Amino acid sequence: MAKSGSRQSPGAKSHASKPQPVVAAKSSKPRAQSASLAPVTKTPPQAKEASVKKPLTPRAAEISTGSDCNLDESVPALLQVTVGKNLRAARLAAGLTLRQVAELSGILFQYVSKIENGEKNLTLSTIDNLAKVLRVSVSELMQKNSP
Repeated sequence: MAKSGSRQSPGAKSHASKPQPVVAAKSSKPRAQSASLAPVTKTPPQAKEASVKKPLTPRAAEISTGSDCNLDESVPALLQVTVGKNLRAARLAAGLTLRQVAELSGILFQYVSKIENGEKNLTLSTIDNLAKVLRVSVSELMQKNSP
């Protein structure tokens, strides 16, 4: 029996060695392909086009510039811009900074900034939270030409 500090000779085998895994020999026969494999199909071009994000329509661009708007598919964008403008006006009227509104509402100040710029689609609970912080009504934030 060898001492713990001594070396074993290179040819000596240890009784505690791990067994070596058995590797199967490779067959020289080619594998038969499974008949259940379906051929690869390409996505039709019209399906790809549907997933591509489209640029703003002239109407949406008109809304972002503050032009007057009729009710159409761009109402949510108009509402975002309206809430943003009203939020900024209410914040300035209250004498608060973006950071102060963010801290009081528990919202990141960058997010409040994006709201004011009309870049974020808000939930009603977020609008309610901001209205409470600014001591205005939700309807004041959502009305066109408010504060």
